[in-house]
Amino acid sequence: MREDMLELLRRAGYEGALGATNALSNMLGRKVYVNVLGLLALLPEDIPEILGGREKHVACVLSRLHGGYEGFTAFICPLRYAVKISLRIIEGLPPVEDIQEDAFRELGNIVIGNFISGIANNIGVKITYDEPVILIDTLGAVLDSVIALVSDECEVCYVYYLSFEGIDLKKAKLILIPKVVLHAP
Repeated sequence: MREDMLELLRRAGYEGALGATNALSNMLGRKVYVNVLGLLALLPEDIPEILGGREKHVACVLSRLHGGYEGFTAFICPLRYAVKISLRIIEGLPPVEDIQEDAFRELGNIVIGNFISGIANNIGVKITYDEPVILIDTLGAVLDSVIALVSDECEVCYVYYLSFEGIDLKKAKLILIPKVVLHAP
């Protein structure tokens, strides 16, 4: 059953990457490519070490999911890349308070929205999500706070490894943290 779910999520990931590629390219006025480099199913407690260690500083765009898929999704990248990519996105815009944080939140929102649409289309359910929030902390602190909300119900998390061409974001992850085990239709 896990292999069926991974295959479904792989297909959904490619669909989400294509949607995010188009949306980011349109928003930025230049070609951007979102690439899915891999997908893993991991136990929640294994994620921090697999992703580089609990003490690694990250920026995270987090959103709660509702509907046919309950849980959370987190778009995470190393803090230094988040700063760099945010500056690249806002290049040429007038300085406004919190614009850099807003730029990173919008990048995460686009990625999350397109991947969730791909998952909803492939599973055949309606999924909605809350307005995303930004967390900046260590990877361990970010994941501990989210996984604690679903710890009794979450058996496995799914981690997409992503890279972006055209905006110089080489390492990013999209983590699906379901409240219950997902099943392929």
